[in-house]
Amino acid sequence: MLTDEQNNVIYCIGNAKCIAVAGSGKSTTLMHYAATRPSKKGLYLVYNAAARREAVIKAESFGIDPKAFHIHTAHSFALRSLRNM
Repeated sequence: MLTDEQNNVIYCIGNAKCIAVAGSGKSTTLMHYAATRPSKKGLYLVYNAAARREAVIKAESFGIDPKAFHIHTAHSFALRSLRNM
């Protein structure tokens, strides 16, 4: 069950910012946000490779298209950006 705060982020119009403590449901909120917008592209930056693996599995469980919703570590995203320059 999602909280009112999570629903406010998931169903907002325009950009949203989610600031919360560890374990509060930010990742779940983001997955719901992405799942409700299947035609939109998204970027999810995580801290490390283990967090990325977990996020990819979670995104798959939500049926989120990996071609539209990109999950990277901050480091891999920076390297990828440099390679595309």
